[in-house]
Amino acid sequence: MYNYKIFHNFPPECEKILKDMENRSYLNFFQNFEFLKKLVQKSENVVKIIVIFNEDEAIAVLPFEIKKYFIFNVLQWLGTDYADYCNPILSKNFNTNLDKTMFLVLWKKILKELDKIDLIFLNNQLSEIEKILNPFVSHFPGLLYEKVYFINLPNTFLSYLDIIKKKDKKHYYEIHRTMIKNSQLNEKLSVKFIVEDSLSHNIDIKKTIRIKKNYLKKKK
Repeated sequence: MYNYKIFHNFPPECEKILKDMENRSYLNFFQNFEFLKKLVQKSENVVKIIVIFNEDEAIAVLPFEIKKYFIFNVLQWLGTDYADYCNPILSKNFNTNLDKTMFLVLWKKILKELDKIDLIFLNNQLSEIEKILNPFVSHFPGLLYEKVYFINLPNTFLSYLDIIKKKDKKHYYEIHRTMIKNSQLNEKLSVKFIVEDSLSHNIDIKKTIRIKKNYLKKKK
């Protein structure tokens, strides 16, 4: 029998569940207990940690926060502004435990209990974590917000450009145009700095200024 529990911030019961889940799930740095705890302490938003159970075993932890944007209450992953990847914490046997139909039933109940959510914006997600499907990507229709590439520079920046060109030509040409603009700008502007160290060279600054003034007068 599947059920869930919603925690506000990190009470001791929630901490115990998260520490236990670390040993039964695949995590990256942005989902480990210590990082999430720091995010809770830092967040000025309403933090909601949702735990999904199969009987008494926790099989998923959904770390959310509700952020106020103008008049809207937006449900987003905890640490959206700080984490490179924001994902649910799923047990290693999550996909075999909870199918799509049951997950959607639970999610509908969770949303009703959260109440007063105007928008849901779940950004920076991976589609799968160590071959475990992320239900928020696989079970819901969504809009592509942005593409993030794992940057690989084998030898040179040109090699990286070649990789991008094969994956996303539009992005490649944007980089290309930016580089052309920068090179044109560099040709038009040439800035030089001359630093005179009066201490190491025993230069009399007042005398130097006076010499320069006299030179300008003679030039006129």
